[in-house]
Amino acid sequence: MSYLQKSVFCLCIATILSTTPVHSAEPDLLEPISESRIQKRTNLNPDLVVQYRYVKLNPDMAPWLDDERLDLNFFPDTTLPVILTAPIHLANGSRVRTGKIANEDVSLATVAVNNGIVSLTVFRGEYAYKLRHLDHGIYMIREVLVPEEDPPGTVRASQHRSDRAVSISAETQVLEIVNQERAENNLGALAWNDLLFESARGHSVDMADQDYFSHESLDGRTPAQRVAAAGYDYNSMAENIAAGHGTPQAVMEGWMASDGHRANILSEDVCDLGVGYAYDAQSTYGHYWTQNFGRQAGVADCPIIPDTGSNSPPDTTGSDESGGGGSGGCFIESIQHTIP
Repeated sequence: MSYLQKSVFCLCIATILSTTPVHSAEPDLLEPISESRIQKRTNLNPDLVVQYRYVKLNPDMAPWLDDERLDLNFFPDTTLPVILTAPIHLANGSRVRTGKIANEDVSLATVAVNNGIVSLTVFRGEYAYKLRHLDHGIYMIREVLVPEEDPPGTVRASQHRSDRAVSISAETQVLEIVNQERAENNLGALAWNDLLFESARGHSVDMADQDYFSHESLDGRTPAQRVAAAGYDYNSMAENIAAGHGTPQAVMEGWMASDGHRANILSEDVCDLGVGYAYDAQSTYGHYWTQNFGRQAGVADCPIIPDTGSNSPPDTTGSDESGGGGSGGCFIESIQHTIP
């Protein structure tokens, strides 16, 4: 299976979880790798990461995303039999599937594939199982503690609420998921910045209203120019954009399935974040997302953020509509800019 440049294949999956191994006649999807072979290591947070191991994807299981059931052998004592629903849409080769964990209402599983790289998260109660790409086809599986709340993205945009709270909730959840990813990797939390929010929200609204998808605005402005125009004086900035993802968890999974986007999210060169989300049912992709990262000029060390939950976007202008899975597939792009 091949994947288009800069395209993301987003897939939500339903799971049935088991605390005992599931013995399947099929080969294991995830093949263990000795830690001695790992060159690119991750500085994990022992307060959040319960256990981890290194794996690679079984090449004989390449068509695994088409199967109705997957036995995900995360750990020797934890195999998750995953049941997939039928795709809710097919467009430009992208497929999206949704479902839920059997007998567990507060649960979520999301998998994204970008140019052959897979990112997968399964939430269950206070734990999550995450598959993250490291380098050259080597992955890390980690079991982590998550906040005691509903899994990110469970409030779906498909509820069709004509309410600005939908956008604000989505943007807040992206911030929370970013900081959860950073915390698991022993990185400091990013602070919400209103100026970066203004730039990010404005670009998402513009892409939705004008029906295009690009870092460069139709009037020729670049991400750096939009951020500067918002009044953010920076020495480092980066931007991630995405289109077609229906939930905060789905778009974050898509970005984490891309080495460049993941690098922006886990960068030590930025301190601040603004997230913008917009929806237009008449546009090609429906959902449009922008992340603007930055470090302000003159800032040497990022301030410590004690409580990411308090860093919420203000209730200002934004998209007034929300909707279900976007048509046209899911696409992502990233860009970085630094002033010496």
